This record gives sequence, C-alpha cells and structure tokens, in this order.
Amino acid sequence: MVFKKLFGVLGAGGASVDTVLTGSDYQPGAIMSGEVHVETTRDAIVVGRVTLVGVITSPNSPHTHEFGRFNVAHRFPVTRHDTVTHPLTFELPWETPLTSLPGLETSEVTVGVKTELAIDNGVDQTDLDPLSITPLPAQHGLLVGLSELNYRVEHNNINQGHLARTEQTLPFFQHLSFQHRASHKRLHIGCVATHDTLDVLLELGDGSGLTRGGGSTHQFRVRHDEAARVPWANELSRWLHEPR
Repeated sequence: MVFKKLFGVLGAGGASVDTVLTGSDYQPGAIMSGEVHVETTRDAIVVGRVTLVGVITSPNSPHTHEFGRFNVAHRFPVTRHDTVTHPLTFELPWETPLTSLPGLETSEVTVGVKTELAIDNGVDQTDLDPLSITPLPAQHGLLVGLSELNYRVEHNNINQGHLARTEQTLPFFQHLSFQHRASHKRLHIGCVATHDTLDVLLELGDGSGLTRGGGSTHQFRVRHDEAARVPWANELSRWLHEPR
C-alpha cells in the first residue's frame, strides 16, 4: 500500500512524501509498520517532524475524529536528489472502528491515516488514505450470530459520547444498527474492545440507551480467548426473547 502527496503544491517547502505500509487489512489493536520516504526539489531543507495521524470519518458526524498521532521522525535534513527513509511502527487502538463488516457491502465509516510534514514553520497533511479494519474474533462471532438470527446490518456510524459501564477511552464509539429481515425490529449495538476483553451493549429501540444504560439495554463482556467457545446465536436469542 503506497500513499503519496506532493507537499510543495500545498506550500510545505518543496517536499514530497511517500508512506508505505505493510499489509492492507488490520484488526483493532494490530501493530502496523512501514516506511516514510521524504524527498525535496530544493537544494536542501530541514524537516521539523513527520507524524502519522489516524483519522475516522462518518456521514452522521459533522467533523473528523482523530484516534492517534504517531511520531515518525524529528528534525532531519533532506537534499536534492536524495531520499531520506524513516521506519514507522504504531499500534492501532483496540477501540478502532470496524470498516469491513459481514453483510455490509459499503462501510459508511472510513478509518485511515494522513502523513503530516512540518517544514519552515508550516504544516501540511496528505489526503486521507483508508485502511480496512476487520473484526476481532469476538466481534466476528457477534456479527455472525446476529446474521444467523436473521438480522442484517443497516447502518455503521460513529457517535460522540461514552457507552455506559464500559472501559471506553476514546471520546466516541462505533454504533451499529441492525434490522430483522422478517419482523423489521431494530437492534442497536455498541462495542468497546480492550487488550483482553470485548464489552457489548445491545438495545432494542432507538439506540439512545447505549450511552444511558438501563432496562432497555443488555450488556455482557467476553474475553478474546473465549470468543470461539461462545454460542453466540443462542446467547443473543435468549436475551432478545426475555420479557420486558
């Protein structure tokens, strides 16, 4: 995967940057690696810093969300006809939203990176280069279980706020909306992953209970190393059919 933008067009000191990442599909919490290559059309420049910025966009949100800034390099010279290369390594947050979902052909949420270059007291960024974020085993089991119960993904959005009674650290969360193919009932889900566990909130309603908690919601926690042994469809069906 190669990302490129000519920064000289934007005024960043006649420099260009290529960011090359190894791989194209990642799970939340994955370690990403690659290289940043910097060149210049001037005789010589000094780059103040190179930063990789993690960005999330969603059609229901009026602004973009940053989920991390990863420093690649600080203050180094670049001369004409030379390419300066710096390795990069960073960890995606465990709460990184999913963009590749079973049953959803086109994700409404985009997760990507921008490369930020600072030269001569000016800062420019590349365009957003999208990443494919695939489910963790527990998230995959949850989604497959819902599909087996005849629920389909309807919307994939990012909401500002905090899911009730979770270990959420980012100021926003992924909100998945499902609809039952026969009854047309809607189900709303929010997930918060950590290094060891996945917290899941489910609500039959309009989705507002995900941040409040309460009687209309159901919450459970599963360890990643136990996800393969969870009878997802049975557990979800049991809660969905509980009297309310």
